[in-house]
Amino acid sequence: MGVHEEESVVVWNVAQGSVIGQCGSTGVINDVTLVKDMFATCGPSSIKLWKVEDDELLFYDVPLPDENLVLTAIDHTQVLSAPYNCDLLLVGTSKGDVLVVNSETFEFLHNVNVFETEIGFIKSTQFSILIGNESGDFVNSPVINEQNLF
Repeated sequence: MGVHEEESVVVWNVAQGSVIGQCGSTGVINDVTLVKDMFATCGPSSIKLWKVEDDELLFYDVPLPDENLVLTAIDHTQVLSAPYNCDLLLVGTSKGDVLVVNSETFEFLHNVNVFETEIGFIKSTQFSILIGNESGDFVNSPVINEQNLF
């Protein structure tokens, strides 16, 4: 949670009511998801991976396949079976695509077109992926392999 006007990120220890780490001027954040002991955010044209180390909030910019993407939603999957054999970040775009990124190496794997309109949300478990768009349509797909991802 941060200050919207300042486009900042603040990580709180809710139990103690204190700030653990903060970072100002991060750009707009459209969505956030937990990734093991870190968290990932997506904004209009960026994916950032965040971690608190020694009371300092650090981030890493994840390389994108195209810098003109408008990113709208993000979620983290559990470990998937072959051909992935890794955790994934699923990142929705304003054009209805989902970018599939290896969340361990941050390598872009591929792009899947799901809708013709903006992705509004992505929620996943190790068994299925639920994706919705701005028009209220949704896809619920079993996660089996690359050919059956959506």
